[in-house]
Amino acid sequence: MIELRDPGRVIDHVTAASNAALLRALTFSGASEIANDFGDAWADMHLPFAATINPAYQEPTSGMTADHVRQVVPYIEDCLFLALKTNWPANRPEPLERAASVEANFATMVAALRST
Repeated sequence: MIELRDPGRVIDHVTAASNAALLRALTFSGASEIANDFGDAWADMHLPFAATINPAYQEPTSGMTADHVRQVVPYIEDCLFLALKTNWPANRPEPLERAASVEANFATMVAALRST
């Protein structure tokens, strides 16, 4: 997403890798076209989902959405590894809150994967 600067085009890379029988792993990670609590626009900060199961742990500016996850499901049949990278703002250092953010974002990813 960062390189393309267009969340909607990530599926192009996924389908190309899948069609070439090269897609064995996929990591979901968010970025934003505008500055936010995590950093500058397009910073490699692993933003949470734009909307999560628990809204306290989302980043509305993020280009990572459950719809984007659902789009890739038809192409991940041969994946051996799926992952999610998320971050939490440095100005909110509470470990339990950070853990709750990871849990909410992981649950959002799993729900999106299962809903197809």
